[in-house]
Amino acid sequence: GLPEHARREPLAPLARADPAAAARVEEAVALVAGRGWATSEEEIDRGVWAASAAVTDGRSTVAALTVPSPLVRAPAASQEMLLGQVRTAAATLSRLIEDAQRLQRIFTDALVRYRSTIGPLFCPHAGFPAFIRPSPRGARHDHRY
Repeated sequence: GLPEHARREPLAPLARADPAAAARVEEAVALVAGRGWATSEEEIDRGVWAASAAVTDGRSTVAALTVPSPLVRAPAASQEMLLGQVRTAAATLSRLIEDAQRLQRIFTDALVRYRSTIGPLFCPHAGFPAFIRPSPRGARHDHRY
């Protein structure tokens, strides 16, 4: 989550005018940050209900997935189902981001190990080993560097 000073700075004018209201907002933000999701019913736009869930990279929030709906299409009976779908989608995106980062680390480690075993056999244009250098579409790749 955000550092405390980053959360409090936007609330400073409210805190000066109404410390109790600022404290309630801080509590609400802490609750949302802790559970990783929130709903809004006409808080931003009249007649709109929305569900949001955090998308993380395993360490911090990198995005929020938000799905708004007109209130007439999101009656109370449907809101739990919609929230569940948003949370599931955000969790899936989070897992995909973590998987992509894990694969990137594996590939980077393998590339470093490979570079240490073959010496200076690298594509002069891209800095990658010749066998993984991107080639123009349809071009044959010459591996004799």
